Amino acid sequence: MRKPAPWLEAEDVLEAGGRIEAMIGRVVHYPLVVFGDGHEETDMHAIHWSTADVSDLKPLLLNKTNRLRIVATWGKRVGEWKGRRVVLFTVRTTNPKTGEPCPGTRVRPITEAP
Repeated sequence: MRKPAPWLEAEDVLEAGGRIEAMIGRVVHYPLVVFGDGHEETDMHAIHWSTADVSDLKPLLLNKTNRLRIVATWGKRVGEWKGRRVVLFTVRTTNPKTGEPCPGTRVRPITEAP
């Protein structure tokens, strides 16, 4: 049994059926994030979800790929992301530290049809 992490992981998405639709509540800047394996990252942002939507969903740390997907759709002003909906899903990727294949979480912004 794996130790629960404070951040949303690909395994959480897989356990929820492989797809989660959620509304962004806010984006929080964390000067320092310590991961379960002990490594640290600085200047990370995390999406916290609307509690009315999915109150038990853990925050998602934004990696470069997911951040760029959201910025390409809604721009750099994170305050304007509030209330926007996204789909969380998993992909097969590579762990940047070990080079091993692993699941990764991806974000797809939901946009309304023109």
